[in-house]
Amino acid sequence: MHDPVEIRRRIDRLLARLSRRDEYGELLANGHVVRQVEDAVAWRAAIRAQARADRIEVRTGADGRAVYALVRRPGDDTGGGEYMAALKDMTARATALRHEPALVASHRSEMLISCDRCPALGYADAEDHVIGGSLLDTGCPNEEEPQETPLSVV
Repeated sequence: MHDPVEIRRRIDRLLARLSRRDEYGELLANGHVVRQVEDAVAWRAAIRAQARADRIEVRTGADGRAVYALVRRPGDDTGGGEYMAALKDMTARATALRHEPALVASHRSEMLISCDRCPALGYADAEDHVIGGSLLDTGCPNEEEPQETPLSVV
């Protein structure tokens, strides 16, 4: 387990990254963005700089004023197995604590899972081998028998 404060910071950063509404936020949410801009070189440099800060691989290109950026997905290279292993580990641990796990957000190697019956959250980053959160530390306070969820049968 990792420090709960660090897990909370990682959760906040993941959610902030995924809730952005600018061009880079659209890239994160959709995996691609296409725009008409005045300065293609500057636009591409700005997207690449933000992606580098988030450790995300992107491809950018331009055709005149039309520019695009594409995110390389986890399945594009190795690492998909680590993601699934982390997802299965979190789900098994949450289910053992009587939670009903549900995937809230996922981006590259990171995932956020909540309980459908209580406010517990769990976070994992398969690439950094970080896992933690109340979903994995404490039992669900709901006394009713937990139901199967799509994640609990993975």
